[in-house]
Amino acid sequence: MAKKIKPKKINQKPLTLDDLVKYNQKVLFPALDDKFANIDDKFAKMDDKFAKMDDKFANIDDRFGKVGDRFNKIDERFDKIDMEIEDKFDKVLTGQDKILKIIEDLKSEQTMDVAVHKRQDGKLENHEMRIQIVEEKLEVAEIIK
Repeated sequence: MAKKIKPKKINQKPLTLDDLVKYNQKVLFPALDDKFANIDDKFAKMDDKFAKMDDKFANIDDRFGKVGDRFNKIDERFDKIDMEIEDKFDKVLTGQDKILKIIEDLKSEQTMDVAVHKRQDGKLENHEMRIQIVEEKLEVAEIIK
């Protein structure tokens, strides 16, 4: 069987408002002050941590800024190199155009020379035939031999 617990008799008087105020001032408020002080300390520590994090982020932002500046300088150098390459490429193309023009002029001149030589060869053969005919008629060929 289970034992029966007898309630203790407590001689307490009824709680008054004045007693409640005194209790709050003696027990509750100091306990709350301690709790809030601890919370204030924790907030101060967190503020310090956030301040350190802000400093770290500022440092990282500065480093990214420096890296960005380096990239901009590199980009400017590449732009300059691109311009130089473009200028040199233009010079090469201009030189090739001049060479091509000279080659085309030489080719057309050679074509004209070939045509002139063919005409002269034709005239020369015509003259040789005419001379041979004249020699035969004059019988000069037998005398020269």
